[in-house]
Amino acid sequence: MAFMSSISVCTMALLLLAALCASDDRLVPGKPLLPGTTIVSDGGDFAFGFFSPSNSTPEKLYLGIWYNKIPRLTVVWVANRATPAISSSAPSLVLTNTSHLVLSDVKGRVLWTTNTTKAASSSPLPRSNATGGSVAVLIDTGNLILRSPSGMVLWQSFDHPTDTMLPGMNIRYHKTHEVNRLFSWNGPDDPSPGAFSIGTKTETFIQVFIWNGSLPEWRGAVWTGATVTSQQFFQVNTTNVVYTAFVDSIDEMSMVFTVSDGAPPLRSVMSYSGRLEVSVWNRDSSEWAMLLVWPEYECRKYGYCGLSGYCDHTDATPTCKCLDGFEPVDKEEWSSARFSRGCKRKEVLRCSDGFLALPGMNVPDNFVRIGRKTIKECAAECSGNCSCVAYAYANLNGSTLDGDATRCLLWIGDHQLVDTQKMQGVRPYNAAGADSQGETLYLRVAGLSGTISYHKTFYQNQVFAYKCHSHCGMWSPYQELYVFDQNMTWQATVVHLPGERTKANAVKIILSALASVIVLTSIILIWICKFRDCERNAKLDWPIRFKIIKGVARGLLYLHHDSRLTIVHRDLKSSNVLLDAEMRPKIADFGMARMFGDNQENANTRRVVGT
Repeated sequence: MAFMSSISVCTMALLLLAALCASDDRLVPGKPLLPGTTIVSDGGDFAFGFFSPSNSTPEKLYLGIWYNKIPRLTVVWVANRATPAISSSAPSLVLTNTSHLVLSDVKGRVLWTTNTTKAASSSPLPRSNATGGSVAVLIDTGNLILRSPSGMVLWQSFDHPTDTMLPGMNIRYHKTHEVNRLFSWNGPDDPSPGAFSIGTKTETFIQVFIWNGSLPEWRGAVWTGATVTSQQFFQVNTTNVVYTAFVDSIDEMSMVFTVSDGAPPLRSVMSYSGRLEVSVWNRDSSEWAMLLVWPEYECRKYGYCGLSGYCDHTDATPTCKCLDGFEPVDKEEWSSARFSRGCKRKEVLRCSDGFLALPGMNVPDNFVRIGRKTIKECAAECSGNCSCVAYAYANLNGSTLDGDATRCLLWIGDHQLVDTQKMQGVRPYNAAGADSQGETLYLRVAGLSGTISYHKTFYQNQVFAYKCHSHCGMWSPYQELYVFDQNMTWQATVVHLPGERTKANAVKIILSALASVIVLTSIILIWICKFRDCERNAKLDWPIRFKIIKGVARGLLYLHHDSRLTIVHRDLKSSNVLLDAEMRPKIADFGMARMFGDNQENANTRRVVGT
């Protein structure tokens, strides 16, 4: 953690003495920094000096930066994490004539030094350099900057973060390797590097990881090209906004977050408990208040649900589930909330099997990236490979990443489907456009043909509808069955059928058709259970049943809308739907059917017939 639960008496004395001695925001050659003295930023927000986090014997001293106006010692950067000084060894920090910061003890043992072999930038000095030589300046962002006499930045603490990310700090990574990473403390009172770290993995594509040593502990979403996101947080009488930006250049990308003017101190810490914690200083309670934390719960940890399992965040209590077409390897362990063995396929895949569209997913890890592909080409790349079990696609919004503005991800083999998440909700629009919390994963499922947009967790409060498009002046059914929320029906019909009067009629037509499909679904499911004996019924999993339902719905759509003569069957029931050897449904027995002419809009019936 970046703050300490205890401070030694000696340290408190050092801090008190430092407050009396501090009078400058810079270190110049010939003016060493000693225990008991500090450098304070020009606005007074941050201090730089020696501190001791615990009652260690002998007392350990660390050189670091902390919030100067917060009464609870909160350290944001430490220089000599692995090599603490001993108070009796009289450590000191000096700026040499060769433009190096060097921390050493009275015996001349070097504990820490800067590497100034390469300049970082040529930004102007915050204020004039009266000495004419190199200078180290602490600025109000918490950044310690070492500048040459000409004003060029030779080194800065923001390029060498420890466990804390501050507003304005860049976490940089080259497109072939990582540049910097946050490492946790070893404990609440031990600033030495701990087991947990957070950084970016770029071997296949950009992802943020928390590691426990070399093992992944948590994984963020695969980057989809969004360059700016924002999130609001609220305090009494104030609204503050946190902006996270991805800066994309030819060779390097960086992530930086900033806060709105007037926001209280805010920090992101890789804690020694293994969580990334974003907290804000609450001036009323004089405490750090937690805003965000990752991983949020056990289910969110990397691979917690095992192979081919996923964490469902849409449930009131997030829990592990198997992907469609899979079942737990060990059902007894799964029911006891032990998910590490994951899931296995119910049926062996065939090359002809189609894909199920699963929206709102944080897609699995272990993918293969195929560049310069459209979404159709990406789908063809996966469907043409019998070993490809899933694919996902994103447009990178004109990103310069490798000069390729597309992103096609493939998963080869079931053993690669690890750490999948079903996300909840959609984030608000931002500068990069609609940034949905999750994306669509296209999963190959046994018994399917084509691509079906359906997910079993979407049953409640949602209904089925055909998405139609205009072709040669006629309305014809699109080849995919989509899921629309009831609240989306009006919006969907407005898109396809503009005009006030048409809207009302269209809504009535859609709602009526949807009600028929829902009733039909219930009829067919009941009928399927009666039609097959127990042994054969066990083979009728949801993909096959859905294929039957979809086929009957398509048949009715043809009879009602696409046939030259409109036909109302009037006796649709289980015994009048036949199945061929491939389980394709056929609507039969039109003895009670009624036909209508091209221009006929209504008809009266005097008796109830059939179903």
